Amino acid sequence: MLLVVASTIYCANNVYSFGATRTDATTTATTPSVISTTLANSDYFVSVAAGAEHTLFLSSKGVVYGMGNSAGGRLGQGVDINTYITTPTPIVDTYGVLQGKTVSSIHAGNSTSSIFTTDGNVYTFGTNNNGALGNISSTVHLAPLSIYDSNFVIFSSGRTITSITQSGDTVMMICNDGIIFGFGYNGKYYF
Repeated sequence: MLLVVASTIYCANNVYSFGATRTDATTTATTPSVISTTLANSDYFVSVAAGAEHTLFLSSKGVVYGMGNSAGGRLGQGVDINTYITTPTPIVDTYGVLQGKTVSSIHAGNSTSSIFTTDGNVYTFGTNNNGALGNISSTVHLAPLSIYDSNFVIFSSGRTITSITQSGDTVMMICNDGIIFGFGYNGKYYF
């Protein structure tokens, strides 16, 4: 299996990276180099999402890993430090919101990340530029938090989210009734 996402390649349980190097964003690698992918307990990566300066990985056991620029909390490490994490590192579930959840998909944007679980919940972390975390605050989330709010129109009348996608500072969601919602910035207007 070969999967290419931005400048990350997933192939037969190995992940390769090229372009901006894993140690900084000032030099580039012109050929793919392997990223250490030794995971415990026969675990392996099944999905990858590349953002502007970070990459997320989902393992076969449902663990989400991040690497790249950790500024603004985009790696979900619980800290806001402008440094590069050079190997896939598990995100920190500081608030316990992912316990007992099964991750369906992972998404990486400019300086934000999102996780979609099989029960229809969306969890976001990183900077909150342009409302990219799906809430009305401008607070940085250093670890995953749910966008769920019982007053949020998405969740009225039994509506549930069935899938999401993310690009830059925008997240789009399709619901079980076919309605599409978005949050973040779409180039000119806020949703």
